[in-house]
Amino acid sequence: MQWDPQLYLEFDAERTQAAIDLVSRIPLARPGEIADLGCGPGNSTAVLARRWPDARITGVDHSAEMLERAASRPNAVHWVRQDIACWDPDEQFDLVFSNAALQWVPRHPDLLPRLMRRVRAGGVFAMQIPYHLHSRVHALIEETAGRFACRRHVFEIRSPEEYYDILAPHARRVDAWITEYLHVMEDAASIVRWMRGTGLRPYLEGLAGSDQAAFLETLGLAIAREYPRRVDGRVLFPFARLFLIAAA
Repeated sequence: MQWDPQLYLEFDAERTQAAIDLVSRIPLARPGEIADLGCGPGNSTAVLARRWPDARITGVDHSAEMLERAASRPNAVHWVRQDIACWDPDEQFDLVFSNAALQWVPRHPDLLPRLMRRVRAGGVFAMQIPYHLHSRVHALIEETAGRFACRRHVFEIRSPEEYYDILAPHARRVDAWITEYLHVMEDAASIVRWMRGTGLRPYLEGLAGSDQAAFLETLGLAIAREYPRRVDGRVLFPFARLFLIAAA
């Protein structure tokens, strides 16, 4: 299933806020070389370019559709189409950065040390991934998937303690924190569209068109019951994210 940049960017402000928050905590004054892994449509790359306009930035993503949208942004970025799981260039970077992408890549105990090796001394590895596998919305997705017998996807999302143990042997310092964002959505259908842009993709991939529609309708009704409208008619959607910064 192809990625849909337009659907993903329907919630551009909400998705990009985590990148802004992560960048604001990175303790680098003037990094020369930056790699943005899983850059998607370039929203996180734009945040990096605004913070460090003189840096040479490489944006890496496996989706041709996402990179085409990213390349339309007015940034001097070198775009590379490649799977992060295979990304292992010869050069090193002052900052290896990833916003909401590494949860798609398996075997983090092997992956993260390899990414740290691409960070030169004095540089930083910084990542953010969703941290919502224990959330009610994810439970509803799993319940709906069980009813439709569709394929599941096991996201690689570990605890902060596990990530600390993975990164600490390869870093001078590791900082980790969790932020829960309370997104204000127009209605329950907006939550479904949010999830369709990312986490629902592997669940829908194996379903025929009519089954996809039935899956989304069933999930939407369940979400509407679980996430009621507030006094202004909108819906509050809690969404937690895990942040990690490792200094080389």
